[in-house]
Amino acid sequence: MTNKKTTQTFNQVPTDILDNKELSLLDKFIYGEVFTMSAQGKDFFMSNARLAERYGKSIPTIKRSMQHLKDMGLITVKIQRNEQKMVTKRMVSVGSPMNRG
Repeated sequence: MTNKKTTQTFNQVPTDILDNKELSLLDKFIYGEVFTMSAQGKDFFMSNARLAERYGKSIPTIKRSMQHLKDMGLITVKIQRNEQKMVTKRMVSVGSPMNRG
């Protein structure tokens, strides 16, 4: 057992997402991260670097998974940039329920 601080949170993945053969396990876990936060009325803004660390994957792999979820209409991503065009915030939310499955 590690001494890492644990929280009482969990990752929910809807059954239709779990059953979707077009999604990799990583896609499903990332979708679950977004879905869980959205279900709690919170914004999901975890960075690709943090997701890569959590799932033991590279940042390019996380980017591909996020893009795949976007392409399937399962998530939407809004980017805020400052005057220098640097990203200041990324907000990810679940796509329209009609797009799921």
